[in-house]
Parts: sequence; structure tokens; C-alpha cells
Amino acid sequence: ASAIEKIEIINNPSSKYDPEGQSGIINIVLKKNQRLGFNGNVNVSAGRLDNYNFNTGLNYRNEKWNFSGNYSFRTGDRLGFGTNSSQFYSGNALTSSTDAYQNSTRSDKNHTVKLGAEYYFTDKTSLALSGNLNTEDEENNETVVQRFYDANGNLTDNGPGYSSRPESGYGYDLNLDFFHKFKADGEELVSNLSFGNRTEDEFEDVVQNYFDPSGNPSDRLGVNRRNDVAEDNRNVNIQVDYTKPFGDGNKLEIGYRTTLRYNDEDQISDTLLLGTPNYSRDNDLTSLFEMEDIVHAVYTNFQKQFTKNFGAQVGFRAEQAYLNTTYTGMDQDNNPLVTEGKLDYLRVYPSIYLTQKLKGENQLQLSYSRRVNRPRGWQVNPFPDVDDRYNIRIGNPNLRPEDIHSFELAYAKFWPVVTLTSSVYFRQVNDVVQSLREENEHLPGGTISRFYNIARNQSVGLELISRADVTKNFNLTGNLNFFQTYFKGDESLGINDNDGFNWNGSLNGTWNFLNDFAVQANFFYSAPRTMSQGRMNEMSSLDAGVKYTILNKKGSLGLNVQDIFNSRRFGMYTNNGSFVQDFMRRRQGQMWNLSFSYRFGKAELSQKKNRKSDENMGGGEDMDF
Repeated sequence: ASAIEKIEIINNPSSKYDPEGQSGIINIVLKKNQRLGFNGNVNVSAGRLDNYNFNTGLNYRNEKWNFSGNYSFRTGDRLGFGTNSSQFYSGNALTSSTDAYQNSTRSDKNHTVKLGAEYYFTDKTSLALSGNLNTEDEENNETVVQRFYDANGNLTDNGPGYSSRPESGYGYDLNLDFFHKFKADGEELVSNLSFGNRTEDEFEDVVQNYFDPSGNPSDRLGVNRRNDVAEDNRNVNIQVDYTKPFGDGNKLEIGYRTTLRYNDEDQISDTLLLGTPNYSRDNDLTSLFEMEDIVHAVYTNFQKQFTKNFGAQVGFRAEQAYLNTTYTGMDQDNNPLVTEGKLDYLRVYPSIYLTQKLKGENQLQLSYSRRVNRPRGWQVNPFPDVDDRYNIRIGNPNLRPEDIHSFELAYAKFWPVVTLTSSVYFRQVNDVVQSLREENEHLPGGTISRFYNIARNQSVGLELISRADVTKNFNLTGNLNFFQTYFKGDESLGINDNDGFNWNGSLNGTWNFLNDFAVQANFFYSAPRTMSQGRMNEMSSLDAGVKYTILNKKGSLGLNVQDIFNSRRFGMYTNNGSFVQDFMRRRQGQMWNLSFSYRFGKAELSQKKNRKSDENMGGGEDMDF
């Protein structure tokens, strides 16, 4: 966070950007030091649940070189809570039900060191080398209580349990960046070569026993298992971007990008032999999962201003993608069982924007873009996730990527103190990836979640965004999004058509007063959302902070409170005809922290123009609760 200058939201991005994500991208603009000489900063903070942060950065620059360094340390606890209830039916008759309550604590310590050097051959050409090293130690502990009931609501089994999961890992990234500005204003060439590696070792100890209502051990099979997991992730990025302006408002962009992602996950699982202190190898849960995610892309994007008020932008991005997975398990005779998955597809992602300026500070824009949501590693890994053996998750190595087509008609109106942007949109997602739950026929009272491509999802909506500068020192920004969702079912998966109305909104306010104080608050609400087998429950949160500038504006004190009303939670209701399930997850809850920041050093402003470094992130969001 200390390296971020600003964050840009691009609703319908052009072909220049990675098409990953359903709704848009977040463009993170990193700080670029423009000052000659030596300067730096120090930031410290302390908060609830023993959360402490320390960060310091140093920078030295002369006419030819820029050296930078940064060190940060973070430690703290994070609390989690969850509930899960399920009812099982035969026809319309209730046969059994279960409920579960979970409490978790995660404690971590994180060290990060960043170093960088940039050499300026001329005021228009530079080469930069940077890298960072990160180490992390983490301890996860969870307690769970499961209860099982018969058709009449009588308790049959009670299952208290716990798990501990210490993790340790390290990672590093290396980046080589080249930048050149040509004589023509706006013409530039930018390239990046990066390599990253992350390894993680995890040891999990899971114990769960079951008792009848009298407190005696029940016949339900318990769990006493140890898992040793080693993960290795490698990433390579090769990218070249060229921009060429042609007169007033005309511009050509072309580029190339290759991303290579490799992930290996090796798990060894041992189960306690009943009546003994010894563990034996569990071949059903011992496996090696290997994944290659490779994307080669080229793009071109042309922007043309036909008249003073009418302009267009047209782009094409072609991507050749591969997703190769290998799952190696063992049979009972310790012979390897290998399952392979392969996905190979070439797609073109066009984008077009037509913009018309109207009288009276009005503007219309019509746009279309094609995007993609590629399956994540945990969605394609066929190895069962059995942290909760009564709610198992299994990936699908044959998942196809979601194919997204987005149309938008936007209208913008500008007043002296108010800006209003409204848009009507239509979005169609083919091969929608959904997690479908079903009853576990081999384990009474349990469920299994598997990922599938269901047919289609269509959304028609209206979005309103407005900013009002109420006074010189006080502004409000609000957003409302209303949309109707239609899910096309899939008979082969037992999924019926489903539709529903959804909406969400947010409000952000900033108030600067007495020259040295600033207050900011942000509220977010999402109404229940229609899914293929049910709905996602409502979510809401309120965050606020205050900052006081001190030490001749070189320092500041801050107080931040997250989730003031302790309302931020994620939940889902599922009904597939044979069972009904309602679960909720909450992470961390209400948090507050006090911070101090100080900038030091004496430096003169360089005459060289600054450039921004950006990082593109997919707009899709994983609900990892």
C-alpha cells in the first residue's frame, strides 16, 4: 500500500489490457520518485488483535541513477467464524439434518524487502532492475462442532473437533523494465521481463470425534489425520507495449505479452490406525497436482477523433491459451494413477468504443468488449479438499473458461459541482463456472461441491455513478447498480432455469477541515444475489478513518476502523431439490488501527518527466472465505 500512488477503475477496458475478469480492471499506479537527492519515509501502525505494521522506504536519485529500497514487517491475528446448516429430503419428506459451527484464528508474521535501481541513459531512455523477497510464517487453528439430527429433529451424533495448520514460505520476484520516449510527444516504448517464485510448506493435523447423546463414542466414523503439503509456484511475464500518436486525438497502440504460470502441489496424507498410536499412508488423499497455465497474446488498438465531438476506438487482442494439468494419485498397491487434463484454445477479443460529445457538457458512449474468466487452480484440481469431510470440495480439470460479451451505453453529464454517469448494460456469460452442491451418497449427512460449466448467464442492468463537491472541502461519491439476472439451466446437471432481481450500492464521503484534518467514510451494501442453485446472501460494511497532518506537513497521524458494525460476512443459500443448505463465513470482523507516517530528506524536483508503472488486475472476485 505504501508504494501505491492511485487506483484507477476502468469499467470496460480496451484491447490493450488483459481481458481476464467479468466487469473491468483495477489499474494500480505505483509511485515514481521525481526528486533529486536523498529522501525517505517511515510508517508504523498498531491495531486490534495484536496487528502491528512497520514500513520504511529510502530513495536516492541523481541525474543518471535512481536507487530505492524498502522494508516492511507485518504481524497480527485474524479471527474467523462460520455456520453451516443442511436439511436432506426424500421427495417432500425431511430425512435428516445437520449443523456446524466453526471458529478460527490465523496468526502470521511477514517480512518483505524490496530493492531497485534505474539508470537513465538520456532524459527519454532508462533501464530499471528491481526485486523483492518475502518470507512468511503462519499459524492457523480452528475448532468445529458438528451435530446430526434425525427426521424428527432428535440429536443422534455430536462431533467436536479441531485442526492446526502451521505454514511457512518464501517468495521472490525479479523485474527488468525498459522505457523509451521518442521525439514525438506521447510516442513511447515500454517493456517488462519478470520472474517470480513462491514456495510454501504446510503441515495439517485434523482431529474430529463423534459421540451419541449420552456422551459415548458413536458409530459415526471420526477423523484423525495428518497432511503434509508442499507448494511451488513460478511465474514469468514478457511484455512489450508501443504507443504512437497521430495528430490531435489519434493514437495507435500495439503490443505483445506472454504469461507462464506453473503450480505444483504435493500432498502426503497419513491416517491414525484405530486403537494404536501409529499412522498409515492414506492413498486416497495422497497426490501430486501439477498445472501449466500459458497465455500468448498480441493486440492492436486504434483511437480516432473524426470530428471535434465524435471519436472512436477499435481494438483486437488475440490470445493462444493452454491449461495443462496432471493429477497423480496412488492405488492401494502403491501404483501411480495419472489423470491428465488439457485445454487449448485460440480466441480473439475485440473492443469498440464510440463517443459523442453533446451540447451542455453532455457525453454519450457506446461500447462492446469480449472478456474471459479463466479457471483458477483450486477450481481445476481434482484432489478432494477434505478440511471438512462432511462438506467436500472437488475441482474439475476439464473446466472451460467463461466467455463474456459486454455491451454498454453510457451517458455522462457534467455540472460545476456534480458529475453524473449513467449506463445501461447487457452482459452474457457463456460456459458459466459454478460450484454445484449435492448430497454425498457415501457419507450420510455430508455434501460434495463440484465445479461445472453450466450453459449461460445473462444480465441486464442500470448503473448510476455520481460525484458531488458539496463544498470546497467536502465531497460525496455514490454508486447504484440494478440488474436482472437470468440463468439458463442444464438438464444433464439437474439445473433448472433461474432468474432474479439484484442490486448493490456504495457511498464514499471525504471531508477536509481545519487545514490539517481529513475524514473519510465508505459504506457498501449488496442485496441477495441470484445464483444457479439458490442465492448469495446480502452483504454490507462501513469503514471510516481520520488523518491529522503534523510536523509541518511531513508527518501524519491516522485512525482507521474497518467494518464498524461488524456486519461484513459472506453467505449462500442452496436448494437443489434433495437438500437445502445455508452457510455463512466471516473473516476478521471489526478492526481498528492507529498509524504514524513521516517523510524525511531534502531533495530538489527533477526536470525529467515522471512516468507511471501500472499493474493490471482482473475484475473478477473470488469469495475465498
